[in-house]
Amino acid sequence: EWTKLWVGGFTADTQETDVREAFGKFGNVCKVWIARNPPGFGFVHYDSATDADAAVAGMNGQDFGGQSVRVEVSKSRGPKP
Repeated sequence: EWTKLWVGGFTADTQETDVREAFGKFGNVCKVWIARNPPGFGFVHYDSATDADAAVAGMNGQDFGGQSVRVEVSKSRGPKP
């Protein structure tokens, strides 16, 4: 079972590679989805709830691409993507 994080504060220029690099410090990122219309948020999927919790603790309120991001565990969980 994977854990999905909701991330708010992405800019229109946010790239998947940047998200994977930043969030990959906390564990294996198995999927990234970035909203484009409207921009400003996205989802980061981890295959470990422990890693996802570490990412919330480590990234919430931090600067990412010049903006402070809000990171929280998404309400929906499911099988690995």
